[in-house]
Amino acid sequence: MKSINEQYQVTDEQLDAATRFVNSATNEVLYIVMSATEIGLEYKVTWNRNLSRFACDPRCCANQHGLCCWHIRSALANEMLYRQAKRDEVEAAARIAEEKAEYERLMMVPSTRYTEAEIQAAQKRYAPRPFSILKEATSSAKPLSAVMSLTSAATAPGGSHPGSWRRLPILHS
Repeated sequence: MKSINEQYQVTDEQLDAATRFVNSATNEVLYIVMSATEIGLEYKVTWNRNLSRFACDPRCCANQHGLCCWHIRSALANEMLYRQAKRDEVEAAARIAEEKAEYERLMMVPSTRYTEAEIQAAQKRYAPRPFSILKEATSSAKPLSAVMSLTSAATAPGGSHPGSWRRLPILHS
């Protein structure tokens, strides 16, 4: 891609010689370009709406002969640089707004660090508790002796109460 200087055939000094102005009454853009040959002489380059092109001051020698002078090329190159700068500003503003939205979204994420009070409450809630079968059995509605008699009666092979156990004969060979 060609640089702006190569594209419009102007030097850096010629680019610097042009200054952009906007007429606030008519909202018309014009460039004041300093002369390279005469000190203090300024050429006014305006946009000609009828011809859809920039027009240089009638005092310009190249313009009098119908040629495109460097004043016009400098104004055109500066206008392209101005428009590119405005596009870049819009893109930068959109990128900044996007980054700000991302930052705000990330700031809404709850903290992963717990407070000291939350840690102590969790330690108390999940602390190991002693376990005892006897404590569980005594806390039930039936006394322990009743529970033991019911379990032995249900598991006794010969009857329904603990005394009905039968002895099996021992066989010797």
